[in-house]
Amino acid sequence: MKNALMAFTMFLSLTALAHAKPRRQHQQHQPVQNAVRAMTNTAQGVAEACASMGRLQHLGGNGGMMEGIGMASTPEAAVKNCCYYGQISIQDQGVAQGSNGMWFACIRGR
Repeated sequence: MKNALMAFTMFLSLTALAHAKPRRQHQQHQPVQNAVRAMTNTAQGVAEACASMGRLQHLGGNGGMMEGIGMASTPEAAVKNCCYYGQISIQDQGVAQGSNGMWFACIRGR
């Protein structure tokens, strides 16, 4: 009886291994990554991306310039709330309104 139980247990173990699926590799979402990279080529693109997400996030793609992002209830205040505002010479600036009514801004400069 003991041997039969042991054989049955081994049979179940082997059956489970036979049905095991290989681990799925995380796929790279190249089109999405390319779209985000294209959006971040300009400060306007970053402002629009932040507005569509509804949050502030540095997305890169600033070409070595300093980048500041900010948010406020008016476009002017959003720009003034950006990091580095008044500390850099602004070379690129973008502003966009989110679905929540808030304004998102991005400034870039040296």
